[in-house]
Amino acid sequence: MKGQMNVEHASLSEKIDALTVKMDLVLQQKGGASYGSEYESLHKLPATSERNLLAVEHDIEVDLKYREFLIDYLKKRYSTFLPGSAGKEQGAASFTRCVNDCCVALLTNELATMYSMTGRSHGKTAFSTKFPNLIHAICLTVKEKGEGVIDPSIHEVRSRMGEWMRQAVRRTEAGKAARMASYEALKLRAL
Repeated sequence: MKGQMNVEHASLSEKIDALTVKMDLVLQQKGGASYGSEYESLHKLPATSERNLLAVEHDIEVDLKYREFLIDYLKKRYSTFLPGSAGKEQGAASFTRCVNDCCVALLTNELATMYSMTGRSHGKTAFSTKFPNLIHAICLTVKEKGEGVIDPSIHEVRSRMGEWMRQAVRRTEAGKAARMASYEALKLRAL
């Protein structure tokens, strides 16, 4: 069963990669922002180390073109909003999903476990202090993608990102293995 899941995961990854390439081509044909490979290859995203993420933070601050590239990169990699959706709950769910998808595109779960938004949690580093430009870029991305339907404040984005970071430990391989072991133990006790 595990082998079948790995094959299915690989198949899904290939399909996602193919769709990303198609989206990039469509955007270029429609006059969407096109950035040279110098920006795409500048930093490997999602970042796997604090050093890599600090480099992205620095480049966002000093290079306006890189900031535009990053916002465009994030807009392509997350779920679309549902403009004019019926109801506040659906808009809130879209906002949450978009912020989460931006976080996934920027840093790995393993790296996210090192941070909390304020740094007060279990001796973690304050993300808001080290990466204010990344937070601002995510806020701009959500606003642009939201097409005026959702206009989140920096505080709302920071809050959602903080929750995503708090949950990161559950999404790591170690966290998944611990949950599986717990489920197996519960099954054995039930027998």
